[in-house]
Parts: sequence; structure tokens; C-alpha cells
Amino acid sequence: MYYDENPFADNELFSLLDSVARVLRKTTDIEYFLNWIAEAGPVLVPDVTNQIDPQAGSSSMFFRTLGLQIYNAMPMPENDFQICPLPKPGRNEICFCGSGLKYKKCCLNMEAPDIFQQYNMLRHVLDQASMKSFATLPESKIDIHALVDTAYQWLKGGDTKRALALLEPWFKPQVKLKLKHSPLFDLLMDIYLETGKQKKRNKLLIRVLQSDDKLLCADALQRKASILMDQGKHKAAWESFREAQRLDPDNLSLAVLEITMLTASGSIQQAKQRAQFCLVRFRRLPDISPDILEFLEACVEDPEAVIARTSIMDFNASIDRLQNLLSKAPEIASYYEIDLYEPGGMLSENEKLFSVNEQWEDIFQPIKPALVHMQHGEKDVWIHAEEWLTLLEKNPLLWNSLDVLDDLVMAADALEVPELNFLLFDPLLNRAVALLEKNLETFDADKHSLPWLMRENRPALRSMARKVFYLLHERDEPDEFIQLAERLLHLNPTDNHGNAF
Repeated sequence: MYYDENPFADNELFSLLDSVARVLRKTTDIEYFLNWIAEAGPVLVPDVTNQIDPQAGSSSMFFRTLGLQIYNAMPMPENDFQICPLPKPGRNEICFCGSGLKYKKCCLNMEAPDIFQQYNMLRHVLDQASMKSFATLPESKIDIHALVDTAYQWLKGGDTKRALALLEPWFKPQVKLKLKHSPLFDLLMDIYLETGKQKKRNKLLIRVLQSDDKLLCADALQRKASILMDQGKHKAAWESFREAQRLDPDNLSLAVLEITMLTASGSIQQAKQRAQFCLVRFRRLPDISPDILEFLEACVEDPEAVIARTSIMDFNASIDRLQNLLSKAPEIASYYEIDLYEPGGMLSENEKLFSVNEQWEDIFQPIKPALVHMQHGEKDVWIHAEEWLTLLEKNPLLWNSLDVLDDLVMAADALEVPELNFLLFDPLLNRAVALLEKNLETFDADKHSLPWLMRENRPALRSMARKVFYLLHERDEPDEFIQLAERLLHLNPTDNHGNAF
């Protein structure tokens, strides 16, 4: 369970809450804090200040009131990471906001905004804490769901190290595992999968399977069943599933797992039947999640398509991060030379790009398709996405590498999710084609070609060929297709991809 999307992301209020957490870490004295926010608030959030209606009161009064609402919603380390709301004064007592007015004529009718009640304030508190201090959190009364959401936000922001430091102490040998550890376990297993920490993942699974809490153990058995099914060990997977079912027969997630496993086993008709059975049963339950009902309804029709679509959920954080990096990619620039040989030219990266390309190959370990194929279909590159995404973040020059874009195009395409076409696949292809054209600005294509025969040319030609195929078969753009196909044939007259028809 994660909180809703951060309503303050890229907002002045997010920075204000960070500043508040820093101040409250030093002192929780309410008088000092309210005096501070009354003075600092207008400076830290000028856009918010400009929206204050002067007739409703001064900016100082506004920020004192806002400060009280934030203070009452902020979990305090000194209070075992619980909120410590100020007791409300009597109607005729002086208001605690510092206005000097009686409470009934001041803050009595000012309720805290709902957004603070649903917002994860813990994120700001933990942002100010050292990673070393995370080791003591399992002994506190900290909100588990807020903690998991904090780790998830850090993960999406690329700070996997901090997310791991927050989650791992909860599974130390001295910690008694309970059902409340389930969301921590799920996210940590996902992070280990994404970062390729298979030994740690196996160790964590064994640790939770040995828990005395049967419901938590049942969750781990479901995870084990999924892993075994992915490994092709169907018999062992079903044994784990049955054991999970015995320990926690009323767990609704078992239905989703069972349908997924039946589909993976090739028992499509049985998967449809179980989906229909569960759908009828679940519709009678109160407060059933609409997402589960939608999943079952879709599986009644085509479980294979549904499972293929949901199989990328483990990679969602990495996909989001790649989209974010792509949106901030540097301007397209030329880092290639074209060496002329017989029968044509060969793309050759300059020394600077060559150096970072070597780093990319060491981490990404690219898989290039055989012959003239345009895809390798390997989703496994996403398992180690943390490493190569971090490299992309540190070396934005890689966005001007034809090899890197070739790898990313195939990685996005391997996910086989149509919704990602416009969000990721298409923008990557467009950049790859534009980057090739940028590097061909001084190349005389009338005199020389870029033959497929030379391996150095293949990443660029493959991306262009993939774009041609995409325009014809998936976008139905005949005019754009013809224009790009002609350009590809001009560069590679041998037409290895068979576009001259």
C-alpha cells in the first residue's frame, strides 16, 4: 500500500515541509517553531504567499495557522515517530497560534486540510535522518505504511541505497517478524530483484518463510510459488501455493496468483473458469477492490493478455525512472566520425564517447540480435536496471550514443506493453533516428552508403529499420513510413531489412 501520488511534488510546499522537518529535528518548541515559520514562510513559498487574501488576515497569521496544521501532522522522532498534536485550548483561552486572540475568535473553525491528513509527512522526517539511525526504527512505533511509501519514493527517485538502508533492518535476526512486516517484505523483494541481488533475495525469502506468523509465512509462500513458476518448476510451485492456501485460505490475492499460475502452465481454459468462479464470489464481498474485479473480468475473456500486461509490474519503478531521464536528456549532439572504406562509411565514436560506451557495456551487458532481427525479446535487462539507470544518470553523454539508444529501444520493446509505445518506445526511436541524422550532417550519402555489413553501423540502422516497421505496422503512417524507408534504402541500398516492396 502506497500513498497517492505526491500532491506537493515539484512544488514550493515540498521544500517548505523539508525545511520544517529540519527545524523540528532541532527543537519541537512550538513557540519557536511558529515564530520561525511566520518569518520564513513567505520567503520559502512566495507563490503561496502571493495567493493569500489580505482581507482574510496577514501572511504571518496564515503561516502560523499553516504551521500548526503541519506540526500536528508531523511524526516526531522524540515521540517514537508518532504525531504529537497540540491539545486544543478552551473556547475562551488564548489561541495557541500566537495571535493573542481567544481561541473561539481565531483557530477554532480552522480545520487542518485533508491533504495533510492523507499526506506522508514521515518522508520529510526521514529525509533529515542519517541512514545509520534507521537501524533503531524496528523498535519504534513508526507507521509501517508511511515507511514503505518513503522507501518507494526514494526508489523512484533513484536513491536505492537509502531505500535499502531503511528496509533491511526490519529483517535482522533479532527482529521478531509479524504480519505488519508484509509490505516491507514485498518491496524489499522487488528491490532485490530489480538490482540483481539474488543471494540477498533468497536469504530474505528463507528468513520470512521461517516466521512464526502464519499469515506472513503465507505471503512468503505465495512469493516462493511465483519464483518457482518463473523457473519452470511447476510441481514445486503448486506445492507452495497449496501450503499458502492452507495457512491463509481467505487471502484474496491467492485467486490472482492461481489464475496467473494456471496461465503460465498453459491451462488457459481452467484459468478462465477460475476467474469466472472468483468473480461471482468476490462480487458478493463488501469493500472489494475494484482493481481485483477488473482483473478477474479481463481474465474471463483473455488471461494470457492480462498476465502479459501485468508481468512488468516488477519493473514499474525502473520504467518511470527511465522515462524521467529521457525527458531530461541533453540536446542531441554529434560524437561520431565516419570512416570511409570500401564499400561505404563506418560510424566510429570519438574517444570521449568510446570511454563511456565501454562503461555501459560492462554494466548493461547488451544482447544484440542475430542477423537482421530487430529485437531480442529479453526482459532480463530490467532485472539489473538500477545499475545502468544510475550510469545513465551520472553520464548523460550516453544519451548521444547510438549503441545505448539501440539497447534501450530493444529493452522497451521487449516489455510488449502497448501503453508504453507513446511514453517510452516511440520517443527512444525518435531520438535514435534524429541522432543518426545529426551525425550524418557532413556525410555525403549520394557518394557513400552505411552498409549493414559493418557491425559498427548496425545499432543506428537497426533503430531506423525498427522505426520504419513501427510506422507501417503499428502507427499506420504511410507517408512518414515511405519517407523514412526511402532514407533507410538510400543509406543502406542492400536493403537487408526488406523494405523495398
